[in-house]
Amino acid sequence: MGDDGSKNNKEDDFVENLEDSALMVVPFAKFLPLINEIGNFFNEIIELVEAAEHNKRTCKILKNRVRVAELAVRDLRDKKKDRKDLFNKINYIRLQELSTIITQIKKFISEISLMKTLIKYLKEKSVEKIFKELCME
Repeated sequence: MGDDGSKNNKEDDFVENLEDSALMVVPFAKFLPLINEIGNFFNEIIELVEAAEHNKRTCKILKNRVRVAELAVRDLRDKKKDRKDLFNKINYIRLQELSTIITQIKKFISEISLMKTLIKYLKEKSVEKIFKELCME
């Protein structure tokens, strides 16, 4: 690095550009399909939990976690005019990640809610491990 600190300036510029691109505005129209998708997944989860034959308590806990996320996403939609700063690239990516996690939760609920008794006991440790991982996500 030279005495003029040119390396630090380049690094600072890179970090600043990275931060600026993360906060770049993304049109609400791109958020809407993800918001609707999350709402649809939640409705499907409700149906799965109501039809659950096994692991009902675990299914309900996961449903409640998805409910909280879905309500937050719905609130985001309702605030689209007042909080335009929320509609940026980083939050768009986070919403995509949330949709992926909710998809995994829906699949997990589907699998554990209809297990036969023998399979249930064989997979018990795996169910507990997956449940904890999904809750952490």
